[in-house]
Amino acid sequence: MKGVGGCGRAGAGPYGGAMTARVLRYSAGNEHNPADPWGRSELTVHGDGHAVLEQHHSRRPGTSAWTGQVDRQGLSALWAALDEAGFPSPPAAAAVPPDSVIRRLTVEEDGGAETVLLAGTVPGYAAVTGLLDGLVYRLSGGTAGRPG
Repeated sequence: MKGVGGCGRAGAGPYGGAMTARVLRYSAGNEHNPADPWGRSELTVHGDGHAVLEQHHSRRPGTSAWTGQVDRQGLSALWAALDEAGFPSPPAAAAVPPDSVIRRLTVEEDGGAETVLLAGTVPGYAAVTGLLDGLVYRLSGGTAGRPG
């Protein structure tokens, strides 16, 4: 499966070097928000490309799960997008429009973790969330994920 981001090259941004020790965790949405038709997506992408998606539904009870593989090119694109966004620097504070999608992005590496919370559309992180939302959509076979 073609996927998303990061360079994985030694010395290329904070995410260069061996990719296998890194884990990216992405959460988007809220299954308890009646205005959110998608529910909550919980995506984990391991440094070797193994991806796991859990979808917590808002319109029906239960959870669905899928697994897949993000190729090396996709991983490179994801880590590069994170570098470009300035992760883990948070975006500039702004008012959060009602019913905005709240996203949590965490990268675990070397026993530590860094997290950023994103609300609504965040210009500096648009490429990152686009890649991750696209991966959610592809892993789920088009049954989960946010269009656009």
